Amino acid sequence: MSAYEVAKFCRSCLRDTNLRALARADPHAALDQFHLNGAERTALLAGDVGALYSMGAPAFLLSYLPRWQIFELDVATYSQRMRAAAHPPALPGTTGRGAREQTASHDRPSDDGSDSDHEDSDHDDEPAAHTIGRP
Repeated sequence: MSAYEVAKFCRSCLRDTNLRALARADPHAALDQFHLNGAERTALLAGDVGALYSMGAPAFLLSYLPRWQIFELDVATYSQRMRAAAHPPALPGTTGRGAREQTASHDRPSDDGSDSDHEDSDHDDEPAAHTIGRP
């Protein structure tokens, strides 16, 4: 994946009005000016910004494309595809949460107020914080 070439294309569309016009009129000819691999070219022509983002293309530069409806992208379609790439559906048998979210919820006390992860603490013989300094 040459994320650089995808980024270069997006940035060039911002700065070069002729390329922007060509990308709208003849997308294949516009992409011929860049060293894209087959997957990048296919994703760009399909307006699949979510796939490009998953391949490493920067979201900031991809966001230039819907400004001029390049590859028939509009803001709503761009947003939908980027959200889908950032939050893919859960696989069967999983919670759908990432490892970070699973760890964060694992570290939280349970709903009944007990903290089951700390029941076997090595500090059971230490006084509770509210009794420190009291007889």
